[in-house]
Amino acid sequence: MYILVSILLLVVMIFGVVSGMQSFATAKQAQATIEVAQVAQVNAWGNLIVILVMALLIMAVLAIIVWMVYRSLIAENGKIKPIRGQQTPISHQPQFSMSDLVWLKMLEVLSSMSGNKPNQALSLMDSREEAVEEPLHWLR
Repeated sequence: MYILVSILLLVVMIFGVVSGMQSFATAKQAQATIEVAQVAQVNAWGNLIVILVMALLIMAVLAIIVWMVYRSLIAENGKIKPIRGQQTPISHQPQFSMSDLVWLKMLEVLSSMSGNKPNQALSLMDSREEAVEEPLHWLR
């Protein structure tokens, strides 16, 4: 009978040790889960800081671009310069680009060389001081 009691006591002790080890493993697993949650929280704060810094940098770059565009559109007297392609008040004198003027000068020289109007280039030079009603009158 003593042997049976000692065997049962030994079985109970084995179950107790196994249960204690299982509880210890569960506690370690819970501790690991808590540490993973803490790491995730630190990671979330890091991501938030990175997002805020990036947002501030983007806003700063946009502010600089807006400021540069604003400065480029404002003339010295405080009026807004017209944007290319925008309608401006029509002046009495036509506005030509440099390439337009070169082409017009080439046309003038070629037409004076063709013999149709022999001294038109010289007459044009003399009449430049006077206001001409049609700026391209020599093309006729």
